[in-house]
Amino acid sequence: MKKRASTLFGCLGKSNMAIITAEVKETIAFGAAQPCQKIFTSADLWQIHRQTKIRNTRRYF
Repeated sequence: MKKRASTLFGCLGKSNMAIITAEVKETIAFGAAQPCQKIFTSADLWQIHRQTKIRNTRRYF
């Protein structure tokens, strides 16, 4: 079994590798995206009910 995979980046030079792996400075815009509140619907309630039925039937196998 191979322990090293050096052929993946064999065609790239050292200068190209330095450019590719350079750290990119990013800014985080606080408050730009408002978190949306998920509304609990009856479909969510049915999904919970269905999942509990499945869990209860699997318990007795």
